[in-house]
Amino acid sequence: MNSADAGTPRKHCLLCGTVRDPLYSALRDRICGTPGEFTVRECAKCGLAWLDGEPATEPHGEGYYTHVADHERLAQQADTSPLARAALTTRLGYTGDAGTTGRLLAMLPPWRERCEALALFLPAVTAGRLLDVGCGNGVFAARMRSLGWDVMCVEPDPRAATAARGAFGLTVHSGTLESAALPSGSFDAIALGHVIEHVPDPIATLAECRRLLKPGGQLVAVTPNIRSLGRRMFGRHWMHWDVPRHRYLFSPDSLVEVARRAGLRTVQARTSARGARWAWRRSRQLTRHPVVADNGGAGTSRGPAAIAFQLAETALASWSHAGEECLVLATVES
Repeated sequence: MNSADAGTPRKHCLLCGTVRDPLYSALRDRICGTPGEFTVRECAKCGLAWLDGEPATEPHGEGYYTHVADHERLAQQADTSPLARAALTTRLGYTGDAGTTGRLLAMLPPWRERCEALALFLPAVTAGRLLDVGCGNGVFAARMRSLGWDVMCVEPDPRAATAARGAFGLTVHSGTLESAALPSGSFDAIALGHVIEHVPDPIATLAECRRLLKPGGQLVAVTPNIRSLGRRMFGRHWMHWDVPRHRYLFSPDSLVEVARRAGLRTVQARTSARGARWAWRRSRQLTRHPVVADNGGAGTSRGPAAIAFQLAETALASWSHAGEECLVLATVES
């Protein structure tokens, strides 16, 4: 960040402690228009990138996508189609009749990933209790409730929390995970969908999640992947730098290390291309225009170039960790 906006500089890698040179300087907030210029550093050794300096506020514009309060639109986003439900039944054990068509579709990698991502890759747990950390406008939490989970939410942005309560009647603590002061061992699963990149101390956040999980409980964290094909292709115009909202960005290896230092036992770490078309469209816009006004999750491009990009990421994700998102599934020791 520039001298007018910066807090304490963050020149040292969180994981290895090494001072790293700036990767990109003079980055601007091209989504919500936060004043100032920002610097990002990256540790090639650890696969971790971070914002150099602490943002003065959590800068979300008035039209930020988590503030959407159109109840009808949100309900449509939370709905699970019969074919998607069939894939969740086949792949993750949720209740429902998969049928022959559903089982066949669940074998196709792009469709399978898209459907599994609806549940953030969490397997079904009978009468399970789920904590959605950073629930945003509540779409994911409402979907998981419809899949059988008993859901509680935490959301630091009061406008997003209001949208979640109003649209779905969810139980939402408006504040941080720490301020919620929830009892230890309260949850069978905790989900952080595009949340860990926003927190000031990802190790401390995952350690608090570990405290809240029951023995054998699962945590899933999904976040942008700095080893993705999109990052390599678009460089400083990659949409997921998203300064100054994104404090940290991870590779699969660095996300695993953060989970390990938080005391979690990693079960699985991999990458997913499910957000590839959206990232391609938004990053391509950023290469051409100084500002992108539609900062929300407006539909991904259906053009041939975007589809080809997603197929390429899907093919690369399984062996080179090049998917647009990285995810870790971790457990608490029984």
